Amino acid sequence: MDQITALLDSFQRRNPHKQLWLAVSGGVDSMVLMHAYAHRAKDQGLETANVVYVDHNLHKDSESWGRHVLEAAKNYGLAAQVLTIQCDAKRAIEETARERRYQAIFQLMDKDDLLLTAHHFDDQKETFMFRALRGTGITGLKCMTEHSYLYGYQVGRPLLTVSQQQIHAYALKHNIQWVEDSSNTNVQFSRNAIRSALSHLQHETGFLTTQAHIKRQLSAYDELLIQSLKTLTPEPHILNVAQLKEHSAALQQELFYHWLKQLGAVSHDRVASLLHSLIHANQDKYPSDIINGFSILRYRDFAVIIALPAVMADLESSEHEVIIPQHGRIINPLGKKLSIKKMRKVGRYKKKFQQLGIPAWLRQHIPLVNEIPIFEDASISWVPPKEWRFFIQ
Repeated sequence: MDQITALLDSFQRRNPHKQLWLAVSGGVDSMVLMHAYAHRAKDQGLETANVVYVDHNLHKDSESWGRHVLEAAKNYGLAAQVLTIQCDAKRAIEETARERRYQAIFQLMDKDDLLLTAHHFDDQKETFMFRALRGTGITGLKCMTEHSYLYGYQVGRPLLTVSQQQIHAYALKHNIQWVEDSSNTNVQFSRNAIRSALSHLQHETGFLTTQAHIKRQLSAYDELLIQSLKTLTPEPHILNVAQLKEHSAALQQELFYHWLKQLGAVSHDRVASLLHSLIHANQDKYPSDIINGFSILRYRDFAVIIALPAVMADLESSEHEVIIPQHGRIINPLGKKLSIKKMRKVGRYKKKFQQLGIPAWLRQHIPLVNEIPIFEDASISWVPPKEWRFFIQ
């Protein structure tokens, strides 16, 4: 068993999945990946893989490349299909194409499926330089991992330790035919310029050593931040800003960034700006921001991540228990008819809201039952959403 087939075999055994998908562009890297899988599957009686070629409509020959992939897949006994997408040339073409390519493929997959790509060792070096030149933090310099999740779907890269030279040698040995994208030599694209520059450097051992250092140091860094955050977060979505201020400015930003990672990707510049507004806010101010659909707000000594729903529409109900999605559960033990409305004016209840610790940005979401807030009527109780209970005593 050659090196590429052995790596593919080992990767699949370590990463269980329901159905396998192969992203094949027609270039030498992905054609080698498809060939290696097809022959391994035939030898070992494995399930067939789903081959996907994505036509970005950015090159005059893209349609013929798709036909080449379909024909090769057919010869290997693999199911294959072509997906056609449109990319906005006004945006960064490389980033747009990558984003839409993955999104199109994931629409075909289940969450238990696995998508294999042909990223290799030379791609790792390019990614390292590309991210470094864009000003990424140390986490980004770790580059690609063998297995990861993208938009919630599994992505595998079994060839990350294989060089471009080894891939070409495999293709020549097995007489694999591939297509050449002339745009890959256009140095106006950042990755192509980096690829051209790196072709003159052969320091694989040093690069691998650097990546090992980064991986080890990040592991220790993450462990220390997690331990520190445990003392600052009474709940995962709540951060004690008063205690955070006791740390150095540099550590404040790293802890805050680590806390916000639960919301997905967020830039360090955005983190620094939001942290500054939260840290220096007066007690009577409520700075806020929205990141990936979640609100980040400050109330008294705490910052909170919360998904604020739209203010409820007027509801009529006579049930003993009324469940209002995203607003909590209203319990009516007396069984009397309830008129549940949104609170349009909170002025007359302002002092009561302050006594209960309900911040201004939550008040309009408190249900108004029979024309009064629930906390005014002992016969009716309200169980608010879990993330609100820290503020509603």
